[in-house]
Amino acid sequence: VIPKAVDLSRFETRANPAAVRRSLGVPEHAPLVAVVSRLHPLKGIEDFLDAAALVAATHPDARFLVVGEPSPVDNIAYLEELSQRAQRLGIGDRVIFTGLRDDVPALLSAVDVSVMPSLNEALSNVLLESMAAGAPVVATDVGGTTEALRHERTGLLIPPADPLAMAAAIERLLSNPALARDLGAGARQTIVDKFSLDRIVAATAAL
Repeated sequence: VIPKAVDLSRFETRANPAAVRRSLGVPEHAPLVAVVSRLHPLKGIEDFLDAAALVAATHPDARFLVVGEPSPVDNIAYLEELSQRAQRLGIGDRVIFTGLRDDVPALLSAVDVSVMPSLNEALSNVLLESMAAGAPVVATDVGGTTEALRHERTGLLIPPADPLAMAAAIERLLSNPALARDLGAGARQTIVDKFSLDRIVAATAAL
């Protein structure tokens, strides 16, 4: 198997976390928890919002980013449905729907936790990109996720459709910066060792 590649050159420049927070209009030291995804029910965004409400109870300064928008062929009202769900959960002022952004590598390098809450995936590009950015990752154990992420070594795996487990994993990383740093560093090294563009080109040429 030759996996998909990550262009590490896109992840060499780390963002200034304080500058990222200022650009989002959030406090400089607010913990940032992000999902980067096409907005679709299979991506588990509802579970992320439910988990965010639980995390907000113990980390009231945390902010939650939903980066992306629905595909033109999907339900374009879905974004409004998600926004209304955040309001019902009492976290409408803590969830930021950013829409599409062209600075995702920098954004991922500045967040405290990157979450992949998908209900179904093959091998997620966002998972690999989060790892390349050195972001501490919480990901659902679906599809090919375990081909890249090793539980407790390069991130935290949780069952799909389990907001309680998601919230517990996010809270664990927010409360243990040393663990978060170690997992992020291990994730970055995994991408360098197994998923870098140079390695995939070499493997393809050898085949």
